Amino acid sequence: MDKKSITFPAFTLIEMIIAMVLLVLVAGITSISYIMLQKQYVFFTKNAEQQFHLELLHNLIYTDIQNGTEIKRTMQQINIENNTSNIRYEITENEIIRFASVQPDTFKFRINEIITLMQNKTVLDGIIDEIHLSVEKEDMEPCVFSFTKYYGADLLIKNYEIIHPDVY
Repeated sequence: MDKKSITFPAFTLIEMIIAMVLLVLVAGITSISYIMLQKQYVFFTKNAEQQFHLELLHNLIYTDIQNGTEIKRTMQQINIENNTSNIRYEITENEIIRFASVQPDTFKFRINEIITLMQNKTVLDGIIDEIHLSVEKEDMEPCVFSFTKYYGADLLIKNYEIIHPDVY
């Protein structure tokens, strides 16, 4: 009987090792890329959320001031009065809390500076027509908001003694 050797097409051991090394390299590059993309996603999501809260805070204060009839400041509060309700902003070192309804709105920002003016004079307690607010959050540049309220002559005349105490 004739013995014939039967051969099957197969890869050599060297070819298999090279294929495994290439597979490990591709898997490593893919996992590193995934980790980098995930970190970028978390970073951009966090920044987008912070930007959203900054814009929301700006829009609320702007709308409240424009709809208000009188704005008063005390040391840690800004009260905005209008015909239907009063809105109060409590300002601490690390947050701004807006009381306008049953549920208060809290904005977690570090307050760098708050300047309130009435006819270009600094006011710490009383009626104001300008607010300059500097806020920042971790890993962000400080953001400065400026708001101006234009009063009618009737309110300015009514509160003339309060606005200009040095005249009397």
